[in-house]
Amino acid sequence: MNSKILELEKQLKNSSGTQKIDLLNDLAFKIISLDQAKARRYFKLAKKLSTTSQYQKHHYDKGLAFSLKGLALYYEKYNEYAKTSSLLYESTVLFNKLHLQDELSNIYIHLGVNHSRMGNLPECLNCYLEAIKVAHPINNIKSEANAYINMGVVYFRSGNYKEAQSCYDKSLNLFKQLNVYPGIVASHLNIANVYIELHDYNKASESSNQAFDIIKENNECEYSAFSYIVKGKIYLNTHKYEQAHECFSEAFKLADKLNFTYDKVQSLIQLSYLYQYQSDSKKEYATLQKTISIAEEINNYEAQHRCHERLAQLNESKGDYKKALKHYKLFQRIKEDFHSEQADERLKTLQVTHEAEVLKQEAELQRIKNNELAKAKEAAETANKAKSVFLANMSHELRTPMNSILGFTQLLTMYSLPAEKQKEYIRIIQESSEFLLVLINNILDLSKIEADRVSLNESDFDINYLFRTLVEMLHPKAQSKDLEFIINIDPDIPAIIHADEIKLKQILINLLSNAIKFTVKGTVSLSIKLSKSSLKFEVSDTGIGINAEDLPKLFTPFNQTTSGKLIQEGTGLGLTISKKFINIMGGEISVNSIVDKGTTIRFTLPFRAIAEKNILSGNHKVPITGLFDTVDTKTILIVDDSLHNRKLLEELLKPIGFRIISADDGQNAVYQFKKYKPDCILMDIHLPTMDGNEALKIIRTYEQGRNIPIIALTASAFEEVKQNALKDGFDDFLTKPINNNELLSIISKHMGIKYRYALH
Repeated sequence: MNSKILELEKQLKNSSGTQKIDLLNDLAFKIISLDQAKARRYFKLAKKLSTTSQYQKHHYDKGLAFSLKGLALYYEKYNEYAKTSSLLYESTVLFNKLHLQDELSNIYIHLGVNHSRMGNLPECLNCYLEAIKVAHPINNIKSEANAYINMGVVYFRSGNYKEAQSCYDKSLNLFKQLNVYPGIVASHLNIANVYIELHDYNKASESSNQAFDIIKENNECEYSAFSYIVKGKIYLNTHKYEQAHECFSEAFKLADKLNFTYDKVQSLIQLSYLYQYQSDSKKEYATLQKTISIAEEINNYEAQHRCHERLAQLNESKGDYKKALKHYKLFQRIKEDFHSEQADERLKTLQVTHEAEVLKQEAELQRIKNNELAKAKEAAETANKAKSVFLANMSHELRTPMNSILGFTQLLTMYSLPAEKQKEYIRIIQESSEFLLVLINNILDLSKIEADRVSLNESDFDINYLFRTLVEMLHPKAQSKDLEFIINIDPDIPAIIHADEIKLKQILINLLSNAIKFTVKGTVSLSIKLSKSSLKFEVSDTGIGINAEDLPKLFTPFNQTTSGKLIQEGTGLGLTISKKFINIMGGEISVNSIVDKGTTIRFTLPFRAIAEKNILSGNHKVPITGLFDTVDTKTILIVDDSLHNRKLLEELLKPIGFRIISADDGQNAVYQFKKYKPDCILMDIHLPTMDGNEALKIIRTYEQGRNIPIIALTASAFEEVKQNALKDGFDDFLTKPINNNELLSIISKHMGIKYRYALH
């Protein structure tokens, strides 16, 4: 016994308290390889002292943790892996509590090795992952390297050679950083093992030779047996049986000399494969029997399991069914007992190690839940407040144009006014109606956005006419505030483009209306430039600007900026909807603003140029006076349950030269169709008695009804309503309120007619 141990034993006699516990553990760790029984007594005494109430006030956890670790080492030497695991799991709780991360990472590696010996590869892998998780943040390279190399072994045994090699490569690099030769050797040998399985024996030999060179240079014996096993496997797979036999025999001798029982088992298993390849069943049988006896000493269930299976197959091939059955039964029993023992032990260790963690997690979950509840409550209150403000503003916004519409309508009906006054009032009514429609569309679009039901509706249209309508709609508002309203259009922009006209118009109305609203004096401008296959839009104003803190939430629904709250106008939806539309159309939007200087909003949209052609959908302000080159009178059946809607369409179509008949429901529509045989039908979908879809189906059953154009009219603005109508058999679709020019264009398209226009 060396002087250091004697000195510690002398100190132990005069010690007490936590010092005595620490000395007991230190002594036990030093003598465990010399006197295991004495080491066990010291560990047990340290554990007993650590758990008495006397030491609970004096950080006894450290002493208990190390005594548990020591006892685990003791039981491991006697191959009692179940007890080893239980004690190690107990110690992890304490080392974690004490924040001894170096010890904790090593314990997890030890646990992984223990599970590996029991064949519990999933739990083994979990332990190595935990070790890396603990070791990496504290830069414990040695523990991390050991975890990776052991994890590689798990992947290798599972047949996942790609992951195995990745782990071995990481361990090799880490061991090289530390200049730890045994780790470098082990990594090279394991990499060679991977190449053997991948049948790349040249690379396997290269890695194996690197390991041999290091062993030779450093007189390293720890992995000598393993290195001969790997080299023997290379010879075996390249059919060099004599060299393979020499390597496996040498590996067994070295393992026996160093008392490396696991390597003894592995060398014998490889020898048994060699005899199998040489068809020497007698030697194969004897070697497997010897392997089982050694594997039983260290409770190597995996090796026993494999050997009994092969012995059963050997006996069966020889016709010795009695022995074959015996080995099959042992094979099955080991399999069942092993899994049963694993399950029992797992339950015990889980109970011991995770009880405190579960309580901690429950407390953390409750804390998170409380925080989430508080945040949800706050968010709900904020949302309710925002929606209340939205409803108040929306009420104001809707009533403003409605007041103009009703007011000027009353003036027109009450008094005989000069023609000029009548035109002025009608213009105001039209502008207010268009603005009201924008507000209603914003509300509908928001509901579609929130339900993720927004889709593109692209068509060919005259972009210059779109800009003219914007001027007609918005210029009076700018003029009423003495603002300069400017539109600059790149002359190279094609007249006819293919894009979503309705969404583009709504985007520009939203942005320009905002610019006018927030500008007291100066200029509001819109510029459009051509950039390859994109249009670049820029809306600028010299208004009150936006605070920097409001910019991040500018596109949030119902949100109003500080400037917006001061103006007390708007719904807080325009920018949200505009951004969503721009994104759906494949573009991007950005905002720059300086308080009291103004705001600039830029966005880009892709488009497709179209060769110029006669497009009626909105690009003509020239009045239509009649049908061009038409001899026969064309009859149109209007089906709508609203008398006013029927009257409106009749007043539009009759002066052009169409014969108009009407029906107020689906049943009457079928009757009128059979009686008058119209050339075209404009039919509302939602009708009393019989709806438009049902009437459509009946009309299509008649010979004349199969090819007649039937156009759906509806107040619904949802895209799926349109798609369903077209699917059901309607030839086209129009949403109310109906654009006159768009209606005439659709009629022209489906009836194959042309119009005459008034001369300028």
